[in-house]
Amino acid sequence: MTRILVISVPSKYHLMKALLPASFRKPGWIIFSNFSLFGIILMFFNIEPDWLNVTLFAVVTTDQVVFGADQYFTFTRTNIVTELTATGIIVGGLMLAFARREQEDEYILKIRLESLLWAVYANYIVLLLAIWFVFSTPFFTVMILNMFTVLVIFILRFEWVMFRLSRENRDE
Repeated sequence: MTRILVISVPSKYHLMKALLPASFRKPGWIIFSNFSLFGIILMFFNIEPDWLNVTLFAVVTTDQVVFGADQYFTFTRTNIVTELTATGIIVGGLMLAFARREQEDEYILKIRLESLLWAVYANYIVLLLAIWFVFSTPFFTVMILNMFTVLVIFILRFEWVMFRLSRENRDE
């Protein structure tokens, strides 16, 4: 007996239904841009306000900065400025990247898909280059930044293509 594998491709309706409401775009821009700017500042200045020192549950942590013993499922005292910043970048970026356009159609969905493909390729190109050409602590920094490259490159490419498309339509 021969079995046939059937692959279901999501319809345009299902893809559009998965997008966030268009009203998420503006708050997404505000959150993403502010937290991204603050993240860039954090890269150069060690800002850790005392009021952000909290005790959190940790799945795994180290009792010392270098060569400490790992501790599992415990509470640890830490400053959460970087966690808040990363959360803001991710949440704002997701709101911005996946908020529906006012006039969302098949062509915009195609641009979304192409932009996502570009972003994934670029992310892994950066990762491969870092694996071979960046070492030690700078490699760790590249890995931290690499967490955001898919989202950032997707947003940049998608917005750039949409800008060019609107300019072409305006000129006609």
